[in-house]
Amino acid sequence: MSFWDKFRRTYPVYSYYSVRLRKYLAWQVVKNKRMGSDLYIGVVLFDWLGDRPVTREEFRKAKPATRILYCPPPVPRSFTHVFDEPRRRRFGGLPIFSISCDWWPGMIYDFENWKLFGSRWKEKNDGMLTLENETGTLDLRGRKSMIDIHDSRLDEIIIDCEVRHLSFFNATVKQVSSPDRGLSLHLSLSSAQVLPTGLEQLALLGIYRAEQVDLREIAALYPHLRELSIEGECGAISGFPALEKLPNLEYFHCSEMFGFDGTEMPGPEALPKLSYLWFETFPAIARKPIERRWKQVDGVCCWCKKTRTPEWLERNRDNPFRKWLYEIEDISGAVIRKAGDAHRDAMQQVSALSGLPEAERPAAFERMVRDFIAAFNAMNRQHSFIGEEDREEIWEVLEGIRRQAASGYGISLDSKALRTIFDAEKNF
Repeated sequence: MSFWDKFRRTYPVYSYYSVRLRKYLAWQVVKNKRMGSDLYIGVVLFDWLGDRPVTREEFRKAKPATRILYCPPPVPRSFTHVFDEPRRRRFGGLPIFSISCDWWPGMIYDFENWKLFGSRWKEKNDGMLTLENETGTLDLRGRKSMIDIHDSRLDEIIIDCEVRHLSFFNATVKQVSSPDRGLSLHLSLSSAQVLPTGLEQLALLGIYRAEQVDLREIAALYPHLRELSIEGECGAISGFPALEKLPNLEYFHCSEMFGFDGTEMPGPEALPKLSYLWFETFPAIARKPIERRWKQVDGVCCWCKKTRTPEWLERNRDNPFRKWLYEIEDISGAVIRKAGDAHRDAMQQVSALSGLPEAERPAAFERMVRDFIAAFNAMNRQHSFIGEEDREEIWEVLEGIRRQAASGYGISLDSKALRTIFDAEKNF
């Protein structure tokens, strides 16, 4: 407890409307705590839901749902201060439910999941279903609560309200049919070319490995979004004015997307609930217009990091290892360029397979694989930088090359056999 907290008699109580629960929540700031050089706000969520903001009488009867949670300032402007109340003497004993998040959106997300799914949402093995190469219509009602769909072309997926996370990986799904139209769902799309219809009440959407994103299409299909995260592969994004059509938007994250200058990003008056605005690896020209509107707004965290010039984009667009520049400590741009060169050489060798007789292609492809791995062995001998996560990234890039060779040139080497070669040849 800080020095000044000792002299306070009352502490602020806040209300928050959850679009997923369609109810108001209640919580209280109970203390401030310094951790290292940073100050954190200590809050307690209460086991209360209502159709309007909590009253004093209701709050005094409500039981704490959590221990004290520490989140970085400021309090998001999507939360409304309703009144001040004395702090409870104790928040001890076992909490009704346990969360370990240290930021506001995560705290609310965990609380909502607890209310929607009970204790099941914390169980890692309570329901993961992975499907591949599906077509037509899938009825997944009564199956699992977390569903991953890979490399599929589907007209419709039918789910129930027990599904809390639905992920598509290189899968096209035209429609998702859900009783609550996506209200309780978290939808993740990776390498998706089509946005599924039928989820008009969707609140949580993540789009990954994006090439082209039109925010106008997103706003039209999912007008009740609260959180929108878009991560590209040096992709292009357009339609920023359409964000104004998302009145519930509180969190917007845009990473590795280009083709904008920041002037079309709506201001705080147009997005009254937006509390987290996060741009990274984005056009350098867009930084000042965005920060000018958002940086000094009360109750808003605005992060603009890792701006890039047009020259950087041109040089790194096709380099799958470009993220190493800010993921690996003390790595040089020269190493990243060498990694990109190894990838480019491999792709050129794959393209050259078309000029070989079919019988010679498998051996030529395996030579390319060994050359690719040897290039990283040489880089690591000189710079000693490849850790476990980096090794798996190299593997994923190589596996992507294999998939392209299989679909384009009839290479029959499967993933398991490629992994055997990879593990035998690598020295990192």
